Amino acid sequence: MAKHTFTKEERSEGGRNSIIIHPELKKLHAPYLRHDTEAQRAAAYKRIEEENMVARRLTEEGWTVYFPTVVCDRVGVKAGKVYFLEFKKGNQQLRPGQQAICDLVPHMYLVIRD
Repeated sequence: MAKHTFTKEERSEGGRNSIIIHPELKKLHAPYLRHDTEAQRAAAYKRIEEENMVARRLTEEGWTVYFPTVVCDRVGVKAGKVYFLEFKKGNQQLRPGQQAICDLVPHMYLVIRD
């Protein structure tokens, strides 16, 4: 994800304790935030902010917390087992967050190359 400089409007959005969502992450959340009304959209963003607050608290308690899209492209289940699925082309390498999870649970992290 390219570095992004937040505008004054983006920084002031939501007040002091809110999480500023990077524009690229907003794009990732977009399919899940298409709602009929502004109230539904606001409720969806509120849920994301609440999740971010819990993630921040967990981080303060010593957890390493990743956005799912940092870890892998998909989560798959086969024969009652859960796998992290990462799709790579050619010689593409895992990003640091992906490599960290792969190192922790290599039997659950599948890199699928085409």
